[in-house]
Amino acid sequence: MHAVTMDTRRFCCLARIVSQMRADLRRDIVLIFQPAEENVGGAVQMINAGVLENPKVSEIYALHLWPGIPKGKFGVGAGPVMSGVASVNITLRGTSTHGALPHMGADPVCAAAQAITAIQASLMRTVNAADPIVFTVGKVQGGTMRNILAGEVLLECTVRAFSTENMEKILDTARAALAGADALYGTQSKLEVLASDPPVVNDERAVARVRAAAGSNAQPFAPVSIAEDFSEYQRLCPGAFIFCGVGDTQPLHSAEFDFDEESLVDGLSLLENILWEANDNVGIV
Repeated sequence: MHAVTMDTRRFCCLARIVSQMRADLRRDIVLIFQPAEENVGGAVQMINAGVLENPKVSEIYALHLWPGIPKGKFGVGAGPVMSGVASVNITLRGTSTHGALPHMGADPVCAAAQAITAIQASLMRTVNAADPIVFTVGKVQGGTMRNILAGEVLLECTVRAFSTENMEKILDTARAALAGADALYGTQSKLEVLASDPPVVNDERAVARVRAAAGSNAQPFAPVSIAEDFSEYQRLCPGAFIFCGVGDTQPLHSAEFDFDEESLVDGLSLLENILWEANDNVGIV
């Protein structure tokens, strides 16, 4: 059993191709059209609905457009290719008082500053320097007036790493730093993981299948610290996440992003080749 994930236009075209080749198929093929890929975790919801179970999926492939790779070429690599991600909220609660009398309160602004600095410094000294990690505080919110100690500070953070071990290391470091700041300033902190996905780790044999299907159009791909919940499927069956070249364009998620839609045809051709390659080599995986 093979499965592929894709966007709407490619989904419809590939479904038509698969339907036309039905008589020659020796394997079942599942086409996964996944909603909510970048917000509420569509992959987990699809898995819970049984998308990998009936029929049972043994391999899975996904394709994503990628600026910087020449049109017609495909980036693919074995092992971690995209980082895991965790969306984290940290709340530090203190005691408000007049800004001229800070000793009568507990200052969550100072505690937050202490914790942010401690997290960054500690990670640089406790995680292997060869392992890429990210702990970014994207939003700091707290306080009401210049002469009043804040009662609460909210930190909205993103955590990225290429192993589940380092993901946990970052979170444990944050908890330890918060405990230290609480001890210093008399605050009370809470760390919440709102959502998380593991790293995207490509299976070696699945990557070999992609390279065989792509031929000279396959090229190495350096890991990137953005994330994809395709990794949730990979927890349950081997697969490969493929990067489809669109040439030199504006970055993904830019309002100016645009691309030659012929790249979609290139991607369709690769997916079709993967299906045929797997169909002709049933015993490989």
